[in-house]
Amino acid sequence: MLNSFLSKSLIFLCVIILTWSLWGSYSAMTNSLELKGLALSNSFIIEGIFITFLVIFLIAIASRYMNKTVFFISLIVLTLGIRLAWMLSVQTPVKSDFLVMLDAARNIAKGNYEFNQSVYFTTWVYQLGFSFYESVIIRCFGDNIFILKLLNIFYSTGTVIFIYLIGAKVFNELAGRMAAFLYAFYIPNILYSSVLTNQHLATFLFYAAFYLIIKRFAHNKFSWLYIGLLLSLGNLMRPLGPIIIVAVFIYFILQILRPYIKTKDAAELKAWRKKIGKNLVGILATFFIANALINYSFVASGISKYPLSNRDPLWKFVIGFNYETSGSYSSEDASRFMGMPIGEKRAEAEKEVIKERVADKDQLLDLLHIKFLNMWGGTDASTFWSISLTPQEDVPFNKEKLISAAQSYERIIYVSTTILSIIGLICLFLRKQDKYPYTLFLLLIIGYVLIHLLIEIQTRYRFFIFPSFMLLEGFGISVILSYLIVRFTKNKTQIKCEEIN
Repeated sequence: MLNSFLSKSLIFLCVIILTWSLWGSYSAMTNSLELKGLALSNSFIIEGIFITFLVIFLIAIASRYMNKTVFFISLIVLTLGIRLAWMLSVQTPVKSDFLVMLDAARNIAKGNYEFNQSVYFTTWVYQLGFSFYESVIIRCFGDNIFILKLLNIFYSTGTVIFIYLIGAKVFNELAGRMAAFLYAFYIPNILYSSVLTNQHLATFLFYAAFYLIIKRFAHNKFSWLYIGLLLSLGNLMRPLGPIIIVAVFIYFILQILRPYIKTKDAAELKAWRKKIGKNLVGILATFFIANALINYSFVASGISKYPLSNRDPLWKFVIGFNYETSGSYSSEDASRFMGMPIGEKRAEAEKEVIKERVADKDQLLDLLHIKFLNMWGGTDASTFWSISLTPQEDVPFNKEKLISAAQSYERIIYVSTTILSIIGLICLFLRKQDKYPYTLFLLLIIGYVLIHLLIEIQTRYRFFIFPSFMLLEGFGISVILSYLIVRFTKNKTQIKCEEIN
């Protein structure tokens, strides 16, 4: 009873989040400034969504006639092919933080650690994790950006595979197929293939861990070790560990509660809880011990002067509560604080700014509302990082037209994903269930949304969590297709809402 109540509460919160996001997406789609001068009419939006739905369901129907092997191979070939084609077509330069991390990687490969004295790496020390990874690749294959980007394509493809496996395990085969297929063709994910970002590898590692949690944690006595290591390595690439660990902890607590509604055998219940508890402790211990060993290794080797952490954690909140930039990066704040040395004086100055910015509660609520709409309804920044920063001579198409087309398509797909995810959530809410494996992804979504109400926002930060949205979308598609098959054909074989693996 308690488990069901908590799970349905999470579903309800996610429905609110996605509905709110849907409103923000609609606002962005109808705002000509958001789409670089391309105004979208209501009829265009409706027609676009309708055509998208039609294509999705035609693909879903076709997928039903493909065996697992054919689909799996086709998925890999298509995912790799379209990303490789994009990367070869657009010579996206390495810019911004990505260039700083790449330069550090080149120095690490040469054994030169003087870069660790820079303000960037003495403040955001955690960025050295990805730089170290790049340095290993440079040592093995030479200073070749193509190899680094190619590996990112492999990681992106791996993420698609894990989305398929997770969706098939958590919901059903069709849900997994559609979630993976749609993510494989999601425009931002494709465009980021030409960007040397740490998000590809981090997301791959995190979702590999999620798959093991869903699939193997109760069947393999060493799964906790692999899960903890994957989460630690993912955190090394991109420091999302704290959010994920909290979600995993709550998920395991819900798993401990689940057998209460299935058995009255005290011994069986105790054994189940003990097994789950040991797995949870093992995951947490592995994660924190691995992190400690990594930190020690970086400091002892001289690569870093400090543990891999954020030595100015308040900075993200200073930016996050900036009314003038609506929680986005502020050059004015950067000029004000970046010249101050890390320490108590800077921390106190940042605390004062934060207190001032949250003092007006009405204004704060308005800011949170605007931040949410911008973060979860705004146009994705993939066109900026992949196309806008690329010289026209390195883009084989008209840049402005390509950006407008990509943003329009992304908006249509994003809204369609949101609608189908809401349908899937409503179905989950209405049906009685004994298992709740999907709650892990609901917890991740809720936690990720909440933390970005407080800290700096950029739409590219949606990269990590979007596979979780796709999983819900895949289930929504399977629910609708099941209804259509039963409603309009004589085939009574259906995928019911309650048929969750």
